[in-house]
Amino acid sequence: MCAFEPHPDFPEKTTDVIATCGSNSVCVINVKTQNVVAKHYSKQAKEDFYSLSWSSIFIKDDLNKTKKKGNVLAVAGLNCVLHILYPSRQVCCLEQKFKKSSSVSISSVQFHPLSTSILCGAFSSGEVYIWDLGELSLPNYDMKLSHLHTLSLQSEIFNMSFSRHCVCLLAATDNGVAAWSLELKDVNDAKCKIKAWKFNFPTMSGTHHSHDGQLVDSVEPIKNGKIVASKCALYGSIYLWDLEEAIDHCGDRGHTKVQPAHILDYSKTDNYFMSLGSSLLSGLLACGDDLGNIWLYDLKEVFSQSLKKQEQSAVIPWPDVDDKSSQWMVELNEVVINKVVVSYNGSYIVAVTNTNLICVWKKERA
Repeated sequence: MCAFEPHPDFPEKTTDVIATCGSNSVCVINVKTQNVVAKHYSKQAKEDFYSLSWSSIFIKDDLNKTKKKGNVLAVAGLNCVLHILYPSRQVCCLEQKFKKSSSVSISSVQFHPLSTSILCGAFSSGEVYIWDLGELSLPNYDMKLSHLHTLSLQSEIFNMSFSRHCVCLLAATDNGVAAWSLELKDVNDAKCKIKAWKFNFPTMSGTHHSHDGQLVDSVEPIKNGKIVASKCALYGSIYLWDLEEAIDHCGDRGHTKVQPAHILDYSKTDNYFMSLGSSLLSGLLACGDDLGNIWLYDLKEVFSQSLKKQEQSAVIPWPDVDDKSSQWMVELNEVVINKVVVSYNGSYIVAVTNTNLICVWKKERA
């Protein structure tokens, strides 16, 4: 997994710093200088980090009596241990273990972009915890985790994202997409019942499902979250759909079958869990495949056309790399791009792979 660091003063922008996680380590890299600026290892050698999320929170200096914004990083995975890191000081501020069955992991973490101390953590069992981190206090790096809500699904959760436009949390699950309204007045009231919705999609010919739903392995808000991109495993397509409209169609039932506004052609892979990435300003949507390729979609071009089904705008092939193990896996068609992210202005595209490579592409000036 990987994510660009948000700019602490301009939330719509990102810095040149990216965080990646895998196995039992977290690596923070400046893509412009190609320097590793921070590294964190779990105390548990058998940890496997699955997810991370950045947030700009208030940091209080008790000695100097000052308060400013700084970036923290939430990371979690296989062993249900939540880590809160302060990368600029290379400090782990909080490490908390949650007692769950050995088969349960924290599959995804996601900060609330409109209330940056609010953190959501999804367990593979279908539970989502919502916490408030409060402020980070220096010089001892004190931080308190307060539990606000527990949300539940009868589905396995794979990853989460957030729609600013609809102020709701989205989850990709083994039976469609789930969503919860996280308006601040409701989130901060521990007694408030959180509204929930469920979305399924038209089945594709040639696919086999035992129920009306389907496994969605990635969900990504675009255009500030009014439109959502989702990828159903084994469909060979990416759906673009209107979240606001879908919520309206749910009515009192709380669920609906979505009719996509656009269907984008994608790899006919039979692999799972290759996650979408996008950036608002650049208008790019990206997703990797299991051949080392990155599929790119120019959203401005997509939305300017009336055609429902559209092809990819471009495909970036796997580069020639001085890494024998990766090249060998390419020849065996086994290099999987697990996650692709795009910097806020499209200057950089970063991908992480199942061979533990971090690949960075820089846009050339015209």
